[in-house]
Amino acid sequence: MDTLWDAGRTDEARAAAKDLRRQHPADAGPWNIVAETFESADELHDAADYFTAGVTHLLGPAAPLTVDAVREAMDATGIEMLVIGRHRVRRRLGQPHDDLDQLAHALYDDRPARLRATSTLDDLHNPELRAAADSDPQALIASIEKLSQEVEARRAALSRPRMTCALFWNPDEFAQLLDAWPELADHYGTEHHEHVRHIEQMLQRLSSEGEVHLGIAHGTITDFDSFTRQEKLPPQDGDTRAHYAADLAARGEATPWPPPRNTPCWCGSTRKYKKCCGNPALT
Repeated sequence: MDTLWDAGRTDEARAAAKDLRRQHPADAGPWNIVAETFESADELHDAADYFTAGVTHLLGPAAPLTVDAVREAMDATGIEMLVIGRHRVRRRLGQPHDDLDQLAHALYDDRPARLRATSTLDDLHNPELRAAADSDPQALIASIEKLSQEVEARRAALSRPRMTCALFWNPDEFAQLLDAWPELADHYGTEHHEHVRHIEQMLQRLSSEGEVHLGIAHGTITDFDSFTRQEKLPPQDGDTRAHYAADLAARGEATPWPPPRNTPCWCGSTRKYKKCCGNPALT
């Protein structure tokens, strides 16, 4: 039965491939469909050929094989799918890396951290691991459950009201921050109490301007350094710190502002908010 199914899929792919060669569409979708149809029928050499043909046609035979060239192309996302699909098939064939495979690695590594796994692209496309998962239903079920949990977590984060967060560093982290990047003193000041006062004033101003869903994201140097490395962003840039605060909020690591007046202040002191940062005389 599987043999008949594979034969049907192969015939379907060859018919589609014939039309594809004749029409040469300018978007990646048809090239990807034909290549993946060959792949699903285990016609891996044909799959690799059509992934390659699609990339060459859309990117152009003379284009440099760089991340920038792909990102600037008309169908950047589609070309990336073709390049990475080609890498997957060639891994199954056991073929050595070529220039397009190196481009696949570069495109994958250039993705935002949330769109990458912790594994390398070679690990993700390891044919031995794929075969092990195919032969072990429980492993496949566990993988599906893990993916479902990740999807649900992301949906929950997206369903939460957007929170505009100020990035806060506790005293120890603040000192380490200025040690690592002294130029940030131009933004934060050199004293922690200045940093605290600036946050409270900024949030009060935003609130008075009608901004809702305000919050405070508690940063750490280790996490911030990891974030900037993964996202390839300069730590000294203000937009980078804003992105980091938004990322903390999306991960559920931010607290709403203002806190209730009779609860401990957000700054970490032991005083109530109304007698600390919530006291207008102190702010």
